[in-house]
Amino acid sequence: MLDQITFYHFIPYIFLVLLCWVCSYYKTRYDLGIKVVLWGLLLFSALRYNVGWDYGNYADAIEGRLTDDKVERFEWLSKWLIYFSRYTFTQLFFIVNSVIVFVCLREIVVKYSVNPALSVFLFFTFSIFYLQSLTIVRNFTAVLMVMYACTLFIEKKKLFFLIVVVVSSGIHSSAYIGFLIPLIYWLKGGRKFNIIMLLCSLLVDTIVQGLIMSFSSNPMWGVLSYYLKFADQYSEGNIYKYLIYVIDAVFLIYWNRLVRVNKHNLFFLNLMNFGTCIWTIFSFQSILGFRLSLFFIVWLIILFPALIYTFDLKYRALVKQTVMISFTILFFLNLYLLANSYNNGLIEQASFLPYKTIFLKD
Repeated sequence: MLDQITFYHFIPYIFLVLLCWVCSYYKTRYDLGIKVVLWGLLLFSALRYNVGWDYGNYADAIEGRLTDDKVERFEWLSKWLIYFSRYTFTQLFFIVNSVIVFVCLREIVVKYSVNPALSVFLFFTFSIFYLQSLTIVRNFTAVLMVMYACTLFIEKKKLFFLIVVVVSSGIHSSAYIGFLIPLIYWLKGGRKFNIIMLLCSLLVDTIVQGLIMSFSSNPMWGVLSYYLKFADQYSEGNIYKYLIYVIDAVFLIYWNRLVRVNKHNLFFLNLMNFGTCIWTIFSFQSILGFRLSLFFIVWLIILFPALIYTFDLKYRALVKQTVMISFTILFFLNLYLLANSYNNGLIEQASFLPYKTIFLKD
């Protein structure tokens, strides 16, 4: 066990942030910048060793230290990948999940972001996205697959949309929430509708809690029962929830301008606000609310670059710099708080620090 986390252990993350900064500011021939940063983040994720809270749990499942009856509780596709990794090599599980995440991410940002490199920068520095993908591995793979499924639905490839959602639910059952996407797409409410929906979500959390608790003993609601057990023991992303409220409020203010930048932003704004409502409705159980909302609030990586384009040309560079500096500070603040908690003996593992690769385990 590491005695202390020092500045030295931040260097890999500093390097990645600098790489993202460079690729966000300098356009290169054949979009080399976006390719470099995507490959950098992919390799950082795929080749990590014991990075992320749940890395050890997955390694135990793959290497047989977790009983088979517990492995059998995984979804069918995740279970198959675990067993396949057991008979090949442990890291394959993490490599496959990382590749899926970044293949989906590339397809999404290239098609729908006005600044793909900035979208990737936001994905990396907003800690509940990239850093969480190193922890809630299956859940986040499902998030990016459902996000990609949204683009298929926009393109009217409805059969492929269904296939991707079904497959993603085989990785993590939370992906079933993706079947709400057609409803959100067809409704596509305006700003007033979404404000009302957000206000209503603040009022119905107690009602929803009562309904879920009454059904939690039913075997069909097994996943909900699992998360409800931890209602008062663990939390995830609570501080970020309030930041999401601020971001969602900004998007609501600039709603019409964002839609003028790109007509598809109307759908993405509805998804973003729906995710905020989900987190609010399930505020009585922060893990459940956070993980379900991820499927929708992740669209902020597309909406933020579009937001910059709502400003006059002479202000865009300043707004972009402000956004990038703010997210960079937030990213390192998160790592600093983890390191500080570890150094003071408040947590047993800093999760993302120190960074190790499978080639340098010792």
